[in-house]
Amino acid sequence: MRIMTAALFAILALGGLQARAQETSSGIPWGEWSDTLFERSQREHKLVILHLGADWCHWCHVMEKTTYQDPDVVKLIRKSFIAVHVEQDARPDLSNRYEQYGWPATIMFDEKGREIVKRRGYIPPGPFAKLLEAVIEDPTPGPSAPPAAAPVFGSAATLESGLRQQLTKRWEDGYDADLGGWGQIQKFLDSDSIELAMRLGKGKWAEQTLAAHLQLIDPVWGGAYQYSHGGVWGNPHFEKIMPFQADAIHAHLLNYLKTGNEKSLAAARAVRKYLSDFLMNEDGVFLVSQDADLVKGEHAEAYYSLDDAGRRKLGIPRIDRHLYARENGIAIRALAELAGATADADALKSAIRAADWALANRSLPEGGFRHDDRDAAGPYLADTVAMGRAFLSLYMATADRAWLERSAAAAGYVERTFAAKDGPGYLTSRPAGPLPPVRQIDENISVARWTNLLRTATKVESYRAMTERALRFLASPDVALTRGMMTAGILLAELEASTEPLKVTVVGKRGDLAVDALLAEGRRASEPYLLVELQDEAASKQPGAYRVKDKVTAYVCTAEACKGPIFTAGDVRAAVARLTAR
Repeated sequence: MRIMTAALFAILALGGLQARAQETSSGIPWGEWSDTLFERSQREHKLVILHLGADWCHWCHVMEKTTYQDPDVVKLIRKSFIAVHVEQDARPDLSNRYEQYGWPATIMFDEKGREIVKRRGYIPPGPFAKLLEAVIEDPTPGPSAPPAAAPVFGSAATLESGLRQQLTKRWEDGYDADLGGWGQIQKFLDSDSIELAMRLGKGKWAEQTLAAHLQLIDPVWGGAYQYSHGGVWGNPHFEKIMPFQADAIHAHLLNYLKTGNEKSLAAARAVRKYLSDFLMNEDGVFLVSQDADLVKGEHAEAYYSLDDAGRRKLGIPRIDRHLYARENGIAIRALAELAGATADADALKSAIRAADWALANRSLPEGGFRHDDRDAAGPYLADTVAMGRAFLSLYMATADRAWLERSAAAAGYVERTFAAKDGPGYLTSRPAGPLPPVRQIDENISVARWTNLLRTATKVESYRAMTERALRFLASPDVALTRGMMTAGILLAELEASTEPLKVTVVGKRGDLAVDALLAEGRRASEPYLLVELQDEAASKQPGAYRVKDKVTAYVCTAEACKGPIFTAGDVRAAVARLTAR
């Protein structure tokens, strides 16, 4: 039974009012980021301080509750700064620009918009007051804000062999052989690393990591906590953010399909249930995140150790109820994958309902999507990419070519709107506002992987140029080497662009039970790089189509070999196993 009752809505609304009251009670006149911000800065001869936080972020709440209510800090800011508070999920352009600084991020600018200070994380009141005083005394860029050199881009859409080896070694060296996962300080799930491990014959790494990640699945409500601190998996930060929910479903499904691990299947289903119970509104539209804290700024370990009744007695941590296209696209894609892997009709119904809502309420002309009902800036690349990838997943889950056409329309919008004019790659937003837009690595990885698979699905070669545009950006050492050990996405994007996916093609009529059985078996393939498609009567007239036979047939192909015609689900399964054996 869904828990989003009217009483709970009232609790959440009250929590939002209390949060806004807290933000204004400090005495700092917080304003909004705007196109005229630095004009005002010059007019008033004040510096600008940007507090870039997150609705779900514990240390953001602590800084707002302590540092920004300290009398000395308040006095210094009111006298010498224009203060701006931005929720990073609402502004992907700013979030992508400063994501490496973590939340909260503190950025100070001079009157012309030049960065003076960039700091990550919580800063206590005393040190923060001293930092403000130093900036007021000398408003020139400090060591935290060195001038950024423009990256050097090559003409190749592939990684130079030495760079590929370096990125692979960083990824391999980052693996924690004792506890699983990548990194020693924070433990979290990176689904790209799970996929790469499977592709490179390191399936045991994926299995160990996902077994450890079960400690980050909430045993009471389901859902995946963002990460664990202290170098172990058992000290979670309790925020639940949509991308981490989708990553958990995706990675655990792959592990289940590959190994038959029922615990991974249970984890994927527990996250799906959490989305339905907590991060979905009454119309079936997906929400953004749930706060780590019940009381803002106070650790919640004791709360999350309670059972369902004990938690509800104290209240529900605040849920960000914005309806962003990006978060809906991410959720739709995950549920479409779950439906394909497990024949979960309810998950597919939920994914289609959210997609229909996004088309009706967030779509822009010619295939694009806006972020929110009204965007302060934008449009943003992430929204259209997330929806485009979701549509491609829905096409594979339904065999309905309407979803493929929508994915293609989204790709066209991305190319027309976000392609950088001064080099390769795609910009995170259209040029607008006081700061120029940036290229973000993960978004370009998504563009490369999506358009590469879209090319195979549509047989439209022009999408190759989009894949290569994104890869030329990613292939720059100035870009790729900024990721430390988290290089799996770049390596996957290049690897996929150089080969063909495992392709399961069923020839027959949509809705035929025999067709459905073969498609269903294809969707259960344990290969991450997968295309499942239906060649119906219309597609059978296209050049290169398979010959129609008297009975429903399937073909299973890789870049090196094909098996077919195949007539039974068991033979599809056997062909997949033979062609993907590593």
